[in-house]
This record gives sequence, C-alpha cells and structure tokens, in this order.
Amino acid sequence: MKKYLLAIVLMLPLTPGFAQFRYGPELAGAYNKMTDNKNVWGATSITSSTFGGRFGIIGDYGITEHVYVQPGVFYTIRSNKETANTSLTINVPVSTFNVAANGSVNMAQKSKFSYIEVPVYLTYKWGQPGSGRFFIGIAPYVAYGIGGKQTVTQDIGLSAALVLNYDSSLRDTKSNTFANDSFGYKNMDYGFKICEGYEFSGGFYFRAEFGLGLSNLSNYPGAKSHNMGVDLAIGYLFGDRRKRVQAIE
Repeated sequence: MKKYLLAIVLMLPLTPGFAQFRYGPELAGAYNKMTDNKNVWGATSITSSTFGGRFGIIGDYGITEHVYVQPGVFYTIRSNKETANTSLTINVPVSTFNVAANGSVNMAQKSKFSYIEVPVYLTYKWGQPGSGRFFIGIAPYVAYGIGGKQTVTQDIGLSAALVLNYDSSLRDTKSNTFANDSFGYKNMDYGFKICEGYEFSGGFYFRAEFGLGLSNLSNYPGAKSHNMGVDLAIGYLFGDRRKRVQAIE
C-alpha cells in the first residue's frame, strides 16, 4: 500500500501538460456485512447484513485528461449483527454423582462503529473534461475507529431429569465497540475499494463501490473479522471542469 501511494505522489510533477483540481462533498449509503468467525461454546457465529453510510470531502486532481487522483476524508458509520446458537450436554454434580444435563447456549451481539476514513482513488475517466464521463477506479484506504457502542448477550439454559431447570445470563453488557476485551474490536482498519460511476458535465457524479478490509479487527481469541460492504455515493465537484496549463520546460 505504501508503494502504491508513493507511486501516485511521484507521478504528479511528471505530467505538466494537463492540470485540473476540483473538490466537493460526497454522501453515501452503505450495505455492510462484517465477516466474523467467533467460536462461542462450539458454535460459529453468523453475521447479518446491516446498513450504514458516510459523508465527507473528496478532491479530484487530473494527472492527464483521463487519469485522476481522488483523495478523500470521510466520517463513516458501520454496524454489525451476529448470533451463535448451539446445543450442549454437560455433567452436573448432584450429591455423589453426576447427571447429564442437556442445554443450549445463545449469543447475540450488536455493534456500531464510527470511523474517520481516508481513501485515495486512482481513477480512469473516458471522454473529454467538461463532458459527461464514465469512470472506474481503485483505492487503498485507512480508517481509524473513533467511537461506537455495542451490546453482547450470552444465555445458557440446562435441564435434567433429577435437577431443576437452570437459566443464567453469562454476559449482558453494553460497552464501547472498541473496548479492549474479547468482544471488542481494534481501532485501525485498512483495505481497498474498487468503484465505477458516471460524472455529469455540470459537476454532479454518482459512484458505486465495493470495499474489503484486510485488517483483522477482532479481539476474540482465534477469530478473524473484516469489514466488507457496497456503497452508493453521490457528490458534486466545484472548480474548473477543464483547465490546461503550459508545459514546464
């Protein structure tokens, strides 16, 4: 990723024949699904798709008439829901002997994440500046979690012929999503995005993108957790739509 960003920076002064810089706001809705594989009492957790969004500022720097670098800074909201359910049999001591008890364990976790996210898109645009243009792009990104809340509930229920039914809450807590415990998540995330969209001649554009986190966010022992999602964004770019400058000799 560092080599990718360095290559972009080194390219900027090497293309003096064309220079164009614009900037503007971008707003997006997101369809998220966090990959997670917690092992809770022998059951692998199952995640559900959720909704989120982001808003922020993006720049648009033209290296050539077709190749652009688009850095951005966004406030991003994500969420995650996951459950784990399993049956189990354990030995319950009764007087001088053990009784096999059948039971179940149920875990539910709901988490909300707030990030500051910085992507840097390398974008190719068809057509001429100032006209409507299709584009595609790829971007590395880094994000840092600045806040969030989550609720984790674990319940166990047991029943046996010689003992009373037993029902207990193992955990029922509300905490910071980025708490330093087994159900918390790490703050730092990084990954990549691929996108495609259309830019209108007046400055408005829309973008559809897929993002995949490469950082393992989970603190849970032996688990791996990654952000994944599809965003639909709309934005507007201020500034000259077409600007040519003299070549630097």
